[in-house]
Amino acid sequence: MATISVTGSALVDYLYGSVDFSSEAFTRYRSHRDGDGGLRVGGLVFAEDLEAFAGKRVSEVLADIVGETEADAQNIGGPAVVAAIHAAQVGIGDGVAVRFHGTRGDDEAGEMIVRSAGQTPLGLDGYEVGEGPTASTIVLSDPSYDGGAGERCFINTIGASWHYSIEQLGQSFYDADIALFAGTALVPGLHDHLDECLAHARQAGAVTVVGTVYDFRNEQLAPGAPWPLAGSRDSWRDIDIVVTDQLEALKITGADDVDEAVDTFLDGGVGAAIITRGVDDVVAESQRAPLNRSGRMRLPVSHLVRQHHRDGGGPFAGQIGDTTGCGDNFVGGLVHALAVRLDRMGTSERVARRDAAMIDPVDLLMPAVVSGGFASFYLGGTYRERERGEKMRLLAPYLSAYAEQIGHSGG
Repeated sequence: MATISVTGSALVDYLYGSVDFSSEAFTRYRSHRDGDGGLRVGGLVFAEDLEAFAGKRVSEVLADIVGETEADAQNIGGPAVVAAIHAAQVGIGDGVAVRFHGTRGDDEAGEMIVRSAGQTPLGLDGYEVGEGPTASTIVLSDPSYDGGAGERCFINTIGASWHYSIEQLGQSFYDADIALFAGTALVPGLHDHLDECLAHARQAGAVTVVGTVYDFRNEQLAPGAPWPLAGSRDSWRDIDIVVTDQLEALKITGADDVDEAVDTFLDGGVGAAIITRGVDDVVAESQRAPLNRSGRMRLPVSHLVRQHHRDGGGPFAGQIGDTTGCGDNFVGGLVHALAVRLDRMGTSERVARRDAAMIDPVDLLMPAVVSGGFASFYLGGTYRERERGEKMRLLAPYLSAYAEQIGHSGG
């Protein structure tokens, strides 16, 4: 059995699915310059900073933008727990065990996460009650933005995540085949010591995967300067795979375009760099185990997903969807596929298995792309299965179609 340990951001998403980013009300609260506390399309702002920018409470800002309407959905959110749930859901038939480590408040929001996540195959023994309220995010979504591609804007209350530390992970976290650190910029005690966590995980033999999130805290501290990812860039050599979107990649590396960003990651010692770009091609390259050396790759999004958005076909016909959680599900699909391939290697010694692996990156990117696209069919990042294995069954036709689309005969 392959094991995946996941830590990072877990929160409650309050989703508003029909916001017009071109409206006068939204424009009134848009950022004027980096780090000023205003709303950013595709970016995140902390609630207290938005209040300082707007001169009023977040509830008043929200009322100006959406009126008196309630959220369209309330769902489990956060890059780490959403990716973990997806990996657990699709891994149920493959003997993949996924465990989440993090913190929540002693409140109804935290209980909601436990109830909902408890209905999935995800292990929650490492999800502890901490100090302060459960973290939450208001997600404003404009499905018509960018010619119908859609985009979101996030207002985050960090809550109990301020108090989570690397000491709380414990050795059980590192006893895994894969260690995924996702959205740690929303968990400062982890993010500021991520270099230590990565070194510990690699020493234990885990494949280290880092998934990023918009780092408003560091953007505000040093507007325009590159965001720290894992201490100094010397620590990047302990990252086997980094997955980031285009904006975050440019902010972290200081690069001017995605190809330069990939080069910067690889030159810094990262094993493989993967950059998502919404409806545009994923750009990626791998230079060492556990993935094969690949050269620069560009993979398109799923044509079948886009077709079903255009014609209303597929299993979600008539339902409202959004792009919330697409990147998180992308990461979840990737680490699940990685776990399956590591498990097939037939050796239990983790360091040897990791360093000897020669996995085709496309075998991981294919389910990642499809998983990310599939998440756009429903509101929020977490799909609520009616029965175990349902999500994998719904994904299967899209996986087959995508394999045919890109001409890939891998697993």
